[in-house]
Amino acid sequence: FNGDVNQTAVQSSGKTIAVGAFTRFDTTSVGRIVRLNFDGTLDNTFNSGTGAANVINSLVVLPNDKIVIGGTFTSYNGITCNRIAVLNSDGGLDTTFILGTGFNNAVNIVTTQRDGKILVGGNFTTYMGFTTNRFTRLFSDGTRDSTFVIGTGFSGVVNEIIQLVDGKLMVGGAFV
Repeated sequence: FNGDVNQTAVQSSGKTIAVGAFTRFDTTSVGRIVRLNFDGTLDNTFNSGTGAANVINSLVVLPNDKIVIGGTFTSYNGITCNRIAVLNSDGGLDTTFILGTGFNNAVNIVTTQRDGKILVGGNFTTYMGFTTNRFTRLFSDGTRDSTFVIGTGFSGVVNEIIQLVDGKLMVGGAFV
């Protein structure tokens, strides 16, 4: 890698997805996301095209092997998707995920709850025009879960979200 690797995850095939600020893996140009074979070589069947137009900070692999990515990018493979996207297991953009206007600033963490809903944290203040200060929950199709109420939100950046055994959420970041 010629730049930072921000996160890795393993798909059900056992292959590893890596995301970050890098634009090359060995001698191959890549768009800040790659899939690696078991032996650490580049999996050329993973077709991300030009990939993300800026840094990918986080990813989570869904049970169906689709991949949710979040970061500072505003497009993926030339298609506008502001700071969040869902990819098919082969690296192509999942067009069933509603992109809309996306987030207005960086997404630092994406993760899922046991029920499949997507939790997102970062430095954003809106998602698709709705105020959602630095933390929100989405349905698997990309729509905002309006039943997820966090009051006025967080006063600073959200960098980590963990679901505890009892279902409660622990959130970490630079806020008071």
